[in-house]
Amino acid sequence: MSTPRDIDNLLEEIITLPSLPATLARIVQLLNDPDMSLHDVGKAITADPAISLKTLRLANSASYGLRERVTSVEHAVALLGAKVIQNLVLTATVFETLSSGASHLFRHSIAVGLAARSVVRAGGTALALEPEEAFVYGLLHDIGKIVLEDYMAEDLSQAEELSRTQRIPAYAAEREVIGADHAEIGGRLAQNWRLPDSIAAAILAHHDLSRCDDSEHCRFAAVLNVADAMCIAAGLPSFEGAVADDSSESWRLLGVANSQIPAILDEFFASLPEVEELTEAMS
Repeated sequence: MSTPRDIDNLLEEIITLPSLPATLARIVQLLNDPDMSLHDVGKAITADPAISLKTLRLANSASYGLRERVTSVEHAVALLGAKVIQNLVLTATVFETLSSGASHLFRHSIAVGLAARSVVRAGGTALALEPEEAFVYGLLHDIGKIVLEDYMAEDLSQAEELSRTQRIPAYAAEREVIGADHAEIGGRLAQNWRLPDSIAAAILAHHDLSRCDDSEHCRFAAVLNVADAMCIAAGLPSFEGAVADDSSESWRLLGVANSQIPAILDEFFASLPEVEELTEAMS
């Protein structure tokens, strides 16, 4: 078993967190400029063919429900607006920059995005989070696991085996084997990329709500926690034999009554065909 390390030592010794992709950096810069035009945003995306293609595929997916087919990035920007386009580019760049990893993890990330969207849309949570934003949060929740797979694949595999044999959640097994868990690493990556504090906090705390200082961010993390558990229960885990957290505290924090959960699950299960569509769009 590996010698446990704290996260700072881990990042100094072994893991070099990827830099913010140039395309996303330019998009964020433009969107923070009060004088920016949507035309400039479209041009910046188009300059990166791989990201442009993924952005178009995502825009045309059922998840965004457009009534007309989007044929250009500029068309997508005009129809969807700056905020949605930023989320699309963020999603596309993450999966383009980092390896998509095991198919289980890739599909799980997409499924958690759909589950998180269902929780916000059907759960009556009154969160300051739109359903499509929740979808992006879910897609990004395990970016730390992608980093671990790139740099510490053997240790990650050992942690997953420990999770299976001892029937403990993966993050607890990672802390025992590696000394830090994927949520910590993902939260640190989101901070390094200067993503919104709400995303970084939700990623960091999605397995341990006590890591949140802000009550609203803690509720965003709770959305990811219950969405993750929903996907494991639905047979869409990040690895075979994954064990779900006890999400009862997260449901309570979100204020979702037991009577509301069937509607959330119905919406989630109805969205499952989108997993295949989005997997193809981002691969």
